[in-house]
Formats: sequence, C-alpha cells, structure tokens
Amino acid sequence: MRERTEPGSIDEQLFALAAGELEPAARARVEELVETEPALRARLEWYEAVCHGVVSTLPALDALPATDEIIERIRGRTARRGFFAWLAGTALKPAAALLALLVIVQGAVIAMLALERADTTAVRSAASGAQTVFLVVAFDPQASEAGIRALLLQAGATIVDGPKQLGEYRLAVSANRGQFARSLLEQSRIVEYVRPEKP
Repeated sequence: MRERTEPGSIDEQLFALAAGELEPAARARVEELVETEPALRARLEWYEAVCHGVVSTLPALDALPATDEIIERIRGRTARRGFFAWLAGTALKPAAALLALLVIVQGAVIAMLALERADTTAVRSAASGAQTVFLVVAFDPQASEAGIRALLLQAGATIVDGPKQLGEYRLAVSANRGQFARSLLEQSRIVEYVRPEKP
C-alpha cells in the first residue's frame, strides 16, 4: 500500500481536508489553523463546496466506460494532430463555425470595397487629367429629345447642367473636340445659340 504524503501548501492542505484525504494528525493541525484564521475558514468552505459539487455530478460507477475503452479514446485523441485535430474539435462547434463564416464574409466585403474604391479613384484621376471645355447652349423648344441626343452624340458632348431658367444647358466637351463641337452646334437648326462658358 502506497504511503500518502502530506500536502505542502496551505491551499493543498485545505483541499485535502475538504476531500477527506488528510491523516488524523495533519487534519488536527489544519483544523486548528482554520479555527484561528477566518480567511482560511472561507477557503475551506469553498473547497468543500467544490468537492461536493464534483462528487454529486459524477455518474454512477456502472455507467462509466470500461478501462480499455477509456484508453482507446485517449489514444485516438493523441493520434489526431494538425488540421484533422482542429477539424474534429473546434471546426465542428456551431459557434466557431459561425465566427469563421463571419470572418470570411467580412473579408470578402472589404476586398470588394477596396477594389471598387481603386476603380473609382482611377476613373477620377483619368477624368481630372483630361482637359474639358464647357459650352452654354439653348436648344429650340420645339426640338425633339431624340434629335438633341443625336446631336450631342455627334458632337461628343455631355449635358452636365440644365435646363436653367432661360432654357440653357451646360455641356462638357473634351478640349480636343471643343472647336468641332461648337461649330457643329452653331450650324444645327435645333440650336438657338451656343457660346463658351465664361471662366
């Protein structure tokens, strides 16, 4: 029969006392200490509650698995390593799976926003690099929308503002087509007048 060694620290002694594992002489010494120290009494009560809780939650002996089965389970757990251990453990827990899904979705959204921002920045920088001239145009009130669109397409112009109170539209044209667009608009029968915008 193996001899029991006396616990070293006071916490170990209190736990052993709560679990009923102290020799009578050691038990008497610890109980004497507990009687003189209220703090030790509180710690002993806590250890007693823990021991009682553990014992009360243990399954019945006949419900426990056989020793060979326990050994096989332990060997199986230690054999699982790396990715397979993670897959069999945390990966299958619903909370961990939900967290992983949220991280993946957030990463995808951030990547999409970053790409969209890069495209927008490139378009803005290209637009700011190209020089643009602005023309003020008044169309004939009887002109059809289709006719105005065809003329703007031919001139390479885009409406950026209007119509204003006098029926004027502000058109944007690239600088290299500015003279051509102005000449084309002046010759059109559906344009009442055209003039360059004053800076």
